[in-house]
Amino acid sequence: MAKSDARNKGGARDAGGDEPPARSGRNGPAKLAIQVNTTARAVAAGRGFALLSVASRWRDIAGAALANHTQPMSLSTGGILTLKADGGAALLVQHQSREIVGRVNAVLGEGAVASIKLVQGVVERGRQSAPKPPPPRVSAEDEASVTAALERIADPALREQLARLMRRSLSAPKRR
Repeated sequence: MAKSDARNKGGARDAGGDEPPARSGRNGPAKLAIQVNTTARAVAAGRGFALLSVASRWRDIAGAALANHTQPMSLSTGGILTLKADGGAALLVQHQSREIVGRVNAVLGEGAVASIKLVQGVVERGRQSAPKPPPPRVSAEDEASVTAALERIADPALREQLARLMRRSLSAPKRR
């Protein structure tokens, strides 16, 4: 066997060779969404969810007010949806149980859920975005100086960004 053949056999490309390097059986990188979906379905099935859609759409199903205080735990084969609820929310869930069952059945299909079982406990809340702070207030004199300083800038988007930055710096407490 020649030296160039030995190099090509290991997958290195010879300068004069026409053969592509040896490839593995894959066509490229695996799609992350497929792997995550498979893993998420396995975890959800272990918790009793045949379909992940109840947990992922819980805020739409229960409404924002109730979703902050409740969390779907499992869905049994008998059609019993187990919900974890904060202390005060359990009473609200009890009163709205028919509506919740109807909404879940609208997502999963008629007859998927027959009743709701409540478990009292602390609900894990997801990340909630804080409301944006109001724009800083500046005096009329400072606003006039900001406007005067930026009147020669032609780009309106840049002018607005710079104006916000200047207002923020003028309204911020002075630090030493």
